[in-house]
Amino acid sequence: MTLSELRKQPHLSVSAIESYMECGLEFKFSRIDKLKTKYRADAMVFGSTIHRVLAEYNQERLIGKILTTTELQDLFEKHWITNAKGQEDISYKKNKSFELLMREGKELIGIFGASIEFSGMHQHTVVAIEEAFEFHLQGLPVPMIGAMDLVEEDDQGGIHIIEYKTAAAAYSADKVKNHFQLTVYQIAAKANGYGDREIKLGIDCLIKTKEPKFERYVTARAYVDESKAIKRIQTVWKGIEKNIFIPNTSSWKCKDCGYLDDCNDWHNRD
Repeated sequence: MTLSELRKQPHLSVSAIESYMECGLEFKFSRIDKLKTKYRADAMVFGSTIHRVLAEYNQERLIGKILTTTELQDLFEKHWITNAKGQEDISYKKNKSFELLMREGKELIGIFGASIEFSGMHQHTVVAIEEAFEFHLQGLPVPMIGAMDLVEEDDQGGIHIIEYKTAAAAYSADKVKNHFQLTVYQIAAKANGYGDREIKLGIDCLIKTKEPKFERYVTARAYVDESKAIKRIQTVWKGIEKNIFIPNTSSWKCKDCGYLDDCNDWHNRD
């Protein structure tokens, strides 16, 4: 099943778990009440455009073609125009605009292309692109679902699961070590046919600093990491079942939250 098909059934996902933990009220508005946001943050649209370009890059790898840096930049321009030009529901930060993010995106994707070409990171065999998954956990009546951006196989038969990210700053070692999404990917991989393989996890991070850069972070997960992630998922589900949705008005997400008016209304109710 595709991810869009999996989403039609009741489920949990990494984004849902993280949304609940960051702000239960935002989770309720988006996942339970199905309220529409008044706008989309520019970073969200930018990130999804980068993901689309990288997915197409890997699709070309499947047929033996490595896109050049210029071709990648042309792809970004095409998708950015499609996703953002004239879209009035996009909220741009004070110092951002459609044109500026066009330039930043092309520069960032160019850094990715040059880094990949120089390092030879594309030498592994592509197994799957945006591979949808689901798995069941004890105590949960709904499955966990998601999709892995890239699954590769090395020449020893090991599996490499890569997640693409855009970020404002480089990741710390602790952030990589404790990255919940990667832990869930390992659980999903074991439940979906890769349990007999060595599994390596990585983040390909396109960093939007003054001088853009690309970094790949490689990590691994032990059984104890999987156990902690499973406990987190089960505990979140218990909170949802009991209708516990705690607001977090000091979240870093507040300033760009599309539910600000709904949040204020909720707090002003008797």
